[in-house]
Amino acid sequence: MVRFLEKAWRALVPGGFFAIRFGPIWPSVIGHHAYVSKDINFQKPDGPISPWGHLLLRPLDMLESLLAAGVTETDAALTVQQLYISPRINRYFSEDYQGFFDASRFASTEFKAAWPKFPPADIDAALQLIYLRHKEFWPELGIP
Repeated sequence: MVRFLEKAWRALVPGGFFAIRFGPIWPSVIGHHAYVSKDINFQKPDGPISPWGHLLLRPLDMLESLLAAGVTETDAALTVQQLYISPRINRYFSEDYQGFFDASRFASTEFKAAWPKFPPADIDAALQLIYLRHKEFWPELGIP
């Protein structure tokens, strides 16, 4: 991300404008990006991974939850591997992205929720207790 931002900054003319939109990001309802099967994937939010479940559950708890939902042992293990171990996704929070931009040479940045789907109050409260330095659990970021 640091290298990308440096290249983007160098590509702009002085006084230029840079806009980007990305997501879903890790702390969102579907930020896990799991794609194990047609039934276990981030495009199917009514699947066996509960909303924000990848953030609320630890790996063994997720494994138990998937098995209890009738997922096969193989698919459950593959799902846990994708969610918590695989280097395929970066698991950055919105505050991490803000940090990348703050450390870049861009003069100013403004982050906005590009597709706001905020967690219900009970889930948000649980996430706030688990992730003390993170406060934003929305799906996409935009820098207009």
